[in-house]
Amino acid sequence: MRRILPLLFLFSCYPDAPHDNPYDPYNPDAWGGVRGSVFSKVKPLKGARVIAEIKEGIEKKEATTDSAGRFQLDSLPRGRILLYSVRSGYASESALVYIEPFSYQEKDFILNAIPQVISFGAWVENLIWYDEEIKEVRIRATVVDSDLVPEDVEDARVFLPDTSLTLELLYPENPYTGIYGLDITFIPPDSLLGKEVRIKVEDGEGERVELTERIDDEIPPVPSTVSPPDGEDLYFPFEFIWRKIGGYYYELVIWERGFYEKPVVDVTEIPSNETTYTITSLPSGYYEWTVFAVSSGGNRSGRVGWFRVP
Repeated sequence: MRRILPLLFLFSCYPDAPHDNPYDPYNPDAWGGVRGSVFSKVKPLKGARVIAEIKEGIEKKEATTDSAGRFQLDSLPRGRILLYSVRSGYASESALVYIEPFSYQEKDFILNAIPQVISFGAWVENLIWYDEEIKEVRIRATVVDSDLVPEDVEDARVFLPDTSLTLELLYPENPYTGIYGLDITFIPPDSLLGKEVRIKVEDGEGERVELTERIDDEIPPVPSTVSPPDGEDLYFPFEFIWRKIGGYYYELVIWERGFYEKPVVDVTEIPSNETTYTITSLPSGYYEWTVFAVSSGGNRSGRVGWFRVP
């Protein structure tokens, strides 16, 4: 009897046998798995999804990486499986793995960070600066590499008709922020009204991001300001007042005199039916202010005034 039992076991594992032995690798219920890590070029990636496509897009299993970038997928059938990893801000990667029963295959992914355009805008700004009218096209753009690696951004440009502009590092003293920016003014704007402005960013792996903005043809009329009159001393709380212009919303901007690019107050999207806004406090000093009428395309018009806070 001792000689017969091994023979029975061998015949039960022969490929034409039923293969119902749980340790038979040809058993259709024999499962395996895959495990590994997902990295960027500089760090493990938490929250990356690793997906196993089992039946040509019909059946899938999925795992999410932990804080060390590790993942594990269990109960995968024997055979070749398409495995791919995805994460927001990174290019996806895929690989074919062959699953063997009762074992785990090891597979790591390295994802390339895609540059992200976190802001991009182009508009006409029409200002009556005391006695002078200034009309200009303004373009602002900010790009960041998902890994904060500035060397990974090969090219970051804004394209206008017949010209292009290169974005520069916003913080050259600390380039490892990986943040690029552009804030530039064109005078006059007439040749750009109704035209498209395009931003294109490309990294060293050939990943490309492109966005397009159209400079709106419509330029709003300039709102008339009521209060405060030029040169008035303000005591708080104070109510800023302007006359209504139908069909536009408003933006109230206040900046210290000489620091136009850094407003201390910037209240956006005030509804078109409102013509007042109350400020509760400001430090002592001299200030300039305007209320912009803003079109749906972002073009704005305003009149600059000034006041003092004793």
